[in-house]
Amino acid sequence: MQQADNDKTFNALATIMVVDDDEILRETLAEILHDSDYAVVEASNGVEALELFKASAPDLLLVDVTMPLMNGYELCEALRKLPNGHNVPLIIMTGQDDVEAIERAFDSGATDFISKPINWPIIGHRIQYTLRASQAMKEATLSAKLLSDAQRIAKLGNWSWDTSGKEIHVSTESYRIFGVPRTSPCIFHQLLLASIHPDDRITFDKAIKRAEEDIPADIEFRITPPDGTQRIIHMHAERTPDGTASQLFGTLQDITERKNTEEEIRQLAYYDAITGLPNRTLFKEHLKVAIKQASRNGTKVAVMFLDLDNFKRINDSLGHDAGDQLLEEVSNRLTRSIRPSDLAGSERDDGNGHSLARLGGDEFTVMLSDIEDIRHISLIAERILASLNEPVMLSGNRVVVTSSIGISVYPEDGECIDSLLKHADAAMYQVKYKGRNGVFFYDDDLRVQSQCRIQLEGELYKALKNDEMTLFYQPKVDTISQTVVGFEALIRWIHPERGMVSPIDFIPVAEESGLIIPMGKWIIKTACQQQQAWCKTGADPVVISVNISCHQFTDHALVGAVKEILAETGIDPAFLEFEITESILMQDADAAMRVLKELKEMGLKISIDDFGTGYSSMSYLKHFPIDILKIDRSFVMDIPENEQDATITRAIISLSKALDLGVVAEGVETVEQLQFLRDCQCDQIQGYFFSPPLPPEKAGKLLGHTFDNGKS
Repeated sequence: MQQADNDKTFNALATIMVVDDDEILRETLAEILHDSDYAVVEASNGVEALELFKASAPDLLLVDVTMPLMNGYELCEALRKLPNGHNVPLIIMTGQDDVEAIERAFDSGATDFISKPINWPIIGHRIQYTLRASQAMKEATLSAKLLSDAQRIAKLGNWSWDTSGKEIHVSTESYRIFGVPRTSPCIFHQLLLASIHPDDRITFDKAIKRAEEDIPADIEFRITPPDGTQRIIHMHAERTPDGTASQLFGTLQDITERKNTEEEIRQLAYYDAITGLPNRTLFKEHLKVAIKQASRNGTKVAVMFLDLDNFKRINDSLGHDAGDQLLEEVSNRLTRSIRPSDLAGSERDDGNGHSLARLGGDEFTVMLSDIEDIRHISLIAERILASLNEPVMLSGNRVVVTSSIGISVYPEDGECIDSLLKHADAAMYQVKYKGRNGVFFYDDDLRVQSQCRIQLEGELYKALKNDEMTLFYQPKVDTISQTVVGFEALIRWIHPERGMVSPIDFIPVAEESGLIIPMGKWIIKTACQQQQAWCKTGADPVVISVNISCHQFTDHALVGAVKEILAETGIDPAFLEFEITESILMQDADAAMRVLKELKEMGLKISIDDFGTGYSSMSYLKHFPIDILKIDRSFVMDIPENEQDATITRAIISLSKALDLGVVAEGVETVEQLQFLRDCQCDQIQGYFFSPPLPPEKAGKLLGHTFDNGKS
C-alpha cells in the first residue's frame, strides 16, 4: 500500500483515491492526476481503501471492479454505509461494458463508470465533471446564490419530485438546459417525460425506482426538448432525507459537449478518417463477436476481402485528392450494395453497418453474419462488383474502377479472426492473378498453393546449406552530426536461378517451417563476423542490430547460441543489438523477461522494433530491460504534414527521453522528415534518405562517414 500527498496541498484541486490491484495502472493514474494538481491516495484492494477512506476523506474514488479481498461492487456498498461516504463520488473502472455490469455498478452505489482500457485523454474530463457535480451538491446547503452560479457554469440544475404526483420542481438552470422559460411544475413534469428518448425511458424509470428504494442513482439519457436539439443529460437522483419513498431530489447536467468530445476521440480511434467506415481494429472486434454468435447458433460467417484494381494508377495520375474521393464513393456504393437483411442485428447498431470496414489503402472488408446458404454470399459479392463497375467522375474524368474480392467462410476456412482474414486475402490475390475484377472463394485450389511453399521451403533449406544467403547493411545515422553510428543487418537470398528473392517471400516460409531458427543463428554469426572483419581493418566498432523473430526468441537454445557466437568471434557484446517487436514480448511476458535478462547480462542492447504498431503497453517499458525504441516507418512516412503521425512521433520520442531510452526513426526519406526528427531530438535515423541496405563491401566504406544531407 502506498500513500502520496495524503493531505491536500495549497495547489491541490482535490484528493483522489485510486483503488486497483494493478500497480502499473495505479501508478499511471497517480502520475496523470499529479500532473493535474490532484493529491492522490492509492490502495490495492477494497479493504485497504476503506481504512484509508476513514483517515484521508478523499473527494473522489476511482475503483476497479475485479480485486482481491473485496471487489469494487462490495467496496461501493460498504462505502455508502459510512457516515461520510454516502455522497462521495465513486467512479467504477470496468472492462465489462455490458448493460448488466453497468447496472450492477449503479446498483452498488457507483456515481459513474469508465470502460477499460482507459481512454486517457478523457479521464481528466470525467473526473472534472464528476467533482464539479459533487461540489455543487455540497455548496447547495451553504448558499443558494453560489449554488445558482455553480449550476449555470456547470450546466447543472437541481430538482425535487414527489413521484406519487405529477409535479417536478426545478431550478432556473434546469429550465435553461431544456431551453424553455420558467413554467409550472406540472407542465415541466410533462415536458421531461415527453422529451426522453424512447430507447432510454426504461433506464430512466429504473433509476427513479432505485432512488425510491433509497439507493442513489446516476444515469445518462437523451432528450429532445421543444427546440428540437437533442441533448445528453446526466441525472443524479436520491431520496429526500427524512422523506417518504416517493419524495426524491437530485441534479440534471447537460453533458452533451463532453459526450461529443468523447465521440470525436472514439471516431479517431476506431473509424477511418476518409470514408467514415470502421477501421481494422473495430472490424476485428465485431468479427470476434460474430464468430462467437455463429459458434453458438451453428451458422456461418463470411469475410470478404476487397481490393480496388489499379488504384495506384489513379492516385498517381489524378492525385491523392481524387484517390480519396474514389475511396469515399466506393464506401458509399458498398453501403448501398449491402441490404439490411444481409447483416446480423448486432452489426446494424449505429446505422453505418459495422460489417463494412476500410483496412487501409484501397483495401475494404465486408462481414456477413448468420449465413445459412453459401449462394447468398455469392449474390452479395456479385452485387458489389456490379455496383463498383459503374463509372465514377473524378476531377472531370470518367473513370471505371473494378475490384477483386476474396472470400473465406467460418468455420470451414478458419475458426479465428486472423485465419479468416488471411485466407480471404489469399483468395483475393487469386483473383488478381487470374486477371482481376472477380470473386474467389478460399478453397482446395488455394490449398494446393501450399505445395509451392513446400517447394520453396526445400529450396530455402538448400540455400542455407549452399551459402546462397548474404547480409546487407543499412546505416543508422546520428541525427545531429549525421555520422554513421551503426547498421541494421538485413538478410538477402541470391537464388541461382531466380536471382534476388525478396524477404517478403521467404521469411514467412522460414518461420512456418522452423528454418528461421538456423537462419537466425546464421544471421547473428555473420553479423558478428562482419563486425570482426571491419575492426581488423582498423575501423572503430559500431553497433550492428539484428532482427529476432518470434520463433527465434522463444527458442530455448537462443541464449546458448549467442554466447557461443560471441566467444567464437570475440566481438564486444556492447556492439550487438537485438531488435524485437512488441508482440513477441507480450506473448509470454514472464518468459520474455527471463530471456531479456540473460541477453542483457551478456552485455547486448535490446531494441523494440516497430514501436506503436503492436500492443503499445506502457507497463512493459518499465519492467523489461529495454535500451532503444524504434519508431515504425508508418508514423514517419507522412510527417510533418500529417498532424496525427507527427503527434504520435513526438510522443514516442518524449516517452523515450522520459524513460532514458534511445530512440531511432526508420523509413526517413525526405529532408523535411529529417528536420522534424532533428527538432524533436530523435537520437538516430535510418532510411533511404541516407542509404539503402548495402552489401558488406559498400557498407564498410560508410564506417565513420558523415553525410551532409539536409545540413543547413
